Amino acid sequence: MTLINPGRTQRRAFSFAAAMPPRAEAMFPTQRWLAAVAAAGYTHLCLQNDPFFHPEMDLRDTGENTFRLLSLFDLTTGPRHPAYLQWLGAVDAAAAGQGLKLAMELWEPRLSRPARQLLPPQWKGPPSHGGWVEPLCVSVPEARQYLLKGFMTLAGAMPHLNALVRGVNDTSAWLCGPACPRCGQTDVRLRLGTLYADIEKVCRQVRADLQVIPYDWMWDEEHYQAVFGRLAERPMVLTRLERGVDHTPDPANPRWHGRVFDESVGCDGVGRDFGQAQRMMRQRQGQVLVMPTLSGMFEGFHLPYVPAMGQVARKFDRMRCAGVAGWVDYDCGGIHEGLMLDLVATVQHHPEAELEQWLDELARRRYGDVAAGIARRIWESFDQAVRLWPGQLEIEGIAEFSGRFGIAMGLLPLHPFLPERLGAGEQAQQAHFHFDPHCFARPQALAPVRALLAKTRRAVVEVPAWFAQLVAAAPPGCHRAAELDRDIAQMVLLNWRSAANFFEWAAARQGDGTVDLPAVLRDEIETTRRFRELAVRPELGYGNMTWHPERCVAMSVPQAAADLWRPIEINRCAAWVNQPCVEQVGNLWGWKVAHLERQLSMPAPGACRT
Repeated sequence: MTLINPGRTQRRAFSFAAAMPPRAEAMFPTQRWLAAVAAAGYTHLCLQNDPFFHPEMDLRDTGENTFRLLSLFDLTTGPRHPAYLQWLGAVDAAAAGQGLKLAMELWEPRLSRPARQLLPPQWKGPPSHGGWVEPLCVSVPEARQYLLKGFMTLAGAMPHLNALVRGVNDTSAWLCGPACPRCGQTDVRLRLGTLYADIEKVCRQVRADLQVIPYDWMWDEEHYQAVFGRLAERPMVLTRLERGVDHTPDPANPRWHGRVFDESVGCDGVGRDFGQAQRMMRQRQGQVLVMPTLSGMFEGFHLPYVPAMGQVARKFDRMRCAGVAGWVDYDCGGIHEGLMLDLVATVQHHPEAELEQWLDELARRRYGDVAAGIARRIWESFDQAVRLWPGQLEIEGIAEFSGRFGIAMGLLPLHPFLPERLGAGEQAQQAHFHFDPHCFARPQALAPVRALLAKTRRAVVEVPAWFAQLVAAAPPGCHRAAELDRDIAQMVLLNWRSAANFFEWAAARQGDGTVDLPAVLRDEIETTRRFRELAVRPELGYGNMTWHPERCVAMSVPQAAADLWRPIEINRCAAWVNQPCVEQVGNLWGWKVAHLERQLSMPAPGACRT
């Protein structure tokens, strides 16, 4: 059955869909990308990241993150705020030209480094969270007025701003803690609710149709009551679909299980956060939005997507059945032109279609009638593989394994394998950089992760042969799409191969004599070289999302990015710093391969300390 595309004016499956730009589009979205997301059925362009911050320019600076969030201070008060406001106005006009409204995700109140230097010191509350958070004390009347005036300035600068997504409890956006003499005696959730109500009030003085949308990251039930008891009627909330779901990747091994900390393509069901949000919105006659991972998937974090299209389509179907109003793209990923955007178009333009009709329509339109059946087999293999992926395990002694494992594994095609990082004193708590893959290769994780990675890879063992058939069967008009999707899938397979090699290597380094370590090292050298050949092709989109992979490796292992600049001791393990690979400075791919080759030339390891 071929579905009829009703066009952009037809009713959408979801009334709200905010497109987050990938990295290449975040500075200033191109007309091509804006037109593509509008044609797919998106309703909003969502801004989050600072376009004037370019971390890849100098990988030596480990003092900043891999990206910088938009800051109310920078946008409305800081020394460059006129440039920011001109940028906002231009992006607003470009999006409106394609029929898109504007949304913005802001984590506030937050004092960036420039804000801490330039705003009056008496506006700050006592440091919290180990001293790395200095909050803006919104109980100081002048500080609160500054904050509210900033939101009014934003609302006035963007005529098509329709949705303001408000995040707190993360990224240094915290209210004062109990130690604050001005506001510490009042429950933080009550203070948050009052602040959100004030923000909503002043924004609507400028834009009556502007929707303030709280994001419930790290909220409990009392947060919902305190916040939504103070907001206007018929509110919206942004939540996560699977966060909190119990997941067992392999039913044959029920002891290997965990709870979804963030997102999971392979997990079915809805979690605690979604249930709380849905109950509150029913009480207030409001609407629920979710944040799915259409890119930046935890099963292949720095890739545009993992082609488990059945699993992703099932999430859209689950959202539809639960009465979800729509979504905001995952803010660490975005949406890329290609297969996943085609799925969005299929879903949005065919609101009454069944799940299987969505998938059949997508396969036919992307690859042609003859190749569609082959595509479905490929997608089903990836569906099975992501269900087996060990990213949602909870491993005793490893902090946030279920939330950060997939991000760390996404670095492995680029990240060096460093024996001295295994078993370092504070690795279980993910010291220095909590996405370092070595944090997750502790002895208690080896057995379940090695077994599940082996099953993950077996589920997709026939995919390369099927892609060869798909490319051969695709008609001329679909040939380029078939080849593109084949190569992105190959990057996923190589990423998973690198993850499997890493844990085999870690087992050998920690005393498992059954592992053929030289064979593992040789295979990883070949995997790295093959992955790099694909990663440098811009059309494949490697690293084209919020987190910059080279930057992440530089933060995890600064010496790999700048051996000659300054030797920094990481977690008190600096033995390998004395062997710099000078000719590879600035070339992380070459640095990793050279380091693996040095390990090949060394004697076989004995049992490594754990």
